[in-house]
Amino acid sequence: MPNGDKTTLEPAAVKSSGEAIKTLGSDVRGYSTLNDINPKPGDFQVGDWLRELITTRRDELHQHCNELSAALQEVGQKLQQIASEIESTDQSNGEKVRKLNGDLEDTVSDMETRVDNLAPSLSGGSEQKV
Repeated sequence: MPNGDKTTLEPAAVKSSGEAIKTLGSDVRGYSTLNDINPKPGDFQVGDWLRELITTRRDELHQHCNELSAALQEVGQKLQQIASEIESTDQSNGEKVRKLNGDLEDTVSDMETRVDNLAPSLSGGSEQKV
């Protein structure tokens, strides 16, 4: 989400969106009851044609519903997976940054000690006699 000059992401919101999309995918599976539709228009030429037409359309609609359900399930799962990976990366990066910051502070402290020992007049300390 835009935040001034920064882009941020709320992993919990992305996970929630993923769950909502997966739920939609489950809802679409409810169309499996279409298989229970078996038209009986009669035993004559136009009736046979109508039965075949309705059965074909029913089967195509059922297939489309299955494909839509699978796609929604996959999108929802991927969103949740991506949010988890971002959280993990963010935590890992935070730990790395803290470690690097500690290393930097140690290095600066060591350098200050060296400067004090080598050139006390530069650091404002008392001069050492050699």
